[in-house]
Amino acid sequence: MFNPIDTIGFFFGIFRKYFSEQSSRKTKFILTLYPLIAKFDVIFQRLYKVLALNIAHLDEGHSSQIRQVTPEELELENDDVFISPVDIRFEIDKVGHEFYIKANIKTKTHLLCDRCAEPYDENLDESVRIVITSDSEFGNPEEDIYSITASSTEIDITESIKETLLISLPTKRLCKADCKGLCPVCGTKLNFETCSCKTDEIDPRWEALKKLKGNEKG
Repeated sequence: MFNPIDTIGFFFGIFRKYFSEQSSRKTKFILTLYPLIAKFDVIFQRLYKVLALNIAHLDEGHSSQIRQVTPEELELENDDVFISPVDIRFEIDKVGHEFYIKANIKTKTHLLCDRCAEPYDENLDESVRIVITSDSEFGNPEEDIYSITASSTEIDITESIKETLLISLPTKRLCKADCKGLCPVCGTKLNFETCSCKTDEIDPRWEALKKLKGNEKG
């Protein structure tokens, strides 16, 4: 099976061997690119098969696997939302050449409340069902269905885990259900203190009706 990491390592070895034998100023300049190449190699390894399940030696029936990955490995480090390692428990059922997987995912997120703008932490406990099939016609990673061949020894399901985490984030982020938010006049954080501002505002949807009644009385 083609492995991009091995390919990069092969060409990197040739590059290093060839240029290390040269002594020209140009070659020395090119040698300064080694750290950059090495960095790209590390990044490539991180993106390639972060969550590859080894299916070559799984017995028929039920089995479990436990994995832990970092937000960085899932490319979630720039969000500032995922702050803890991601723990995953795979419950795997093998039936012939088919694999039915339930991935239970747990981690902690760091969010900002939509009402009071205060930061708070929230635990995520989600799951996703994944199917690995030998029928290439049904393979569709976007629907968590992956196809394999007779020679496949592992399958990368990184995207399924990543997408499950992103989708599970709440659309309405509240530090608590009864969060009082901010005073619209002075900005006081009403969860912690009170203010004397008057906030009895008329719903704009009723403002026109109020004016109409006033005109009738006039």
